Amino acid sequence: MRTFIALPLPDVIINDAFKVREQLETRTTKIKWVEKENYHITVKFLGDTKTKFIDNLYINLANITKDVSTINLKTNKIGFFPNERQPRVIWLGVNGELNKLNKLASKIDYFLSGKDYKEERQRNFHITLGRIRDGADYEILRKQVALLNNKIVARDFIIERVDFLESQLTSGGPIYKTHKSFYFAS
Repeated sequence: MRTFIALPLPDVIINDAFKVREQLETRTTKIKWVEKENYHITVKFLGDTKTKFIDNLYINLANITKDVSTINLKTNKIGFFPNERQPRVIWLGVNGELNKLNKLASKIDYFLSGKDYKEERQRNFHITLGRIRDGADYEILRKQVALLNNKIVARDFIIERVDFLESQLTSGGPIYKTHKSFYFAS
């Protein structure tokens, strides 16, 4: 089973992200857009996960999240991975209480790897909007993103839980199924 741990998004943020996508979609081609119902913020991609491991994962996620309070985030700008010169992924970024989010992700990493989570690494949390295919006109895309970044309205939102999801790959794109949610303490 292919799995990951993610932050679910409020409907208003999903709608905002989709509006950004729509504005880019009408002007650019050669992008495989993420479906609106699949928007989320990935905390940790687990990949192929053995069923026998899942119960232990649930116990540890419950223990980790019981000490986490809600996380305040804000959408900010559109960006690219790995870089703007040769982008492969286009995303909507977030900022806000990233220190809390990094600490949560580090605790999850610690459980999964046994490595000391105190050595927190900075992550680039984001909402993936699309994957850029070969042959895309990078120059047009960069210009459109620059124009949109000047107009984008940041919106605050609150994260109250993490979800454990399964990703089923199909010819029509991935289908995500939430198996369990882990709510924060407050």
